[in-house]
Amino acid sequence: ALPVFIFAFTCQQNIFSICNEVKNSTRGRIDRIIVAAYLIAGLSFCFAAVLGYWTFGNEIPSDVLKGYPETYLVAATRLLYCLLALFSYPLQ
Repeated sequence: ALPVFIFAFTCQQNIFSICNEVKNSTRGRIDRIIVAAYLIAGLSFCFAAVLGYWTFGNEIPSDVLKGYPETYLVAATRLLYCLLALFSYPLQ
């Protein structure tokens, strides 16, 4: 879990393209964008962690989706995770 958490915050490879796309990209504006991005990412991870703990307690399975009953919603979620992995890889 720690490597996932650490790599979730690696954005340095995108900072130059972000600076080029922001109008009037001053140091202060870029700093505010970076802080906002980190806050959104951090809060998203904390929200997911709290919901996972509330759902499973201390007995969290290694694959969180295995803890849910096999329904069409879980199957659709697995498919969406697969598509997410497929289409996000070229961005890195």
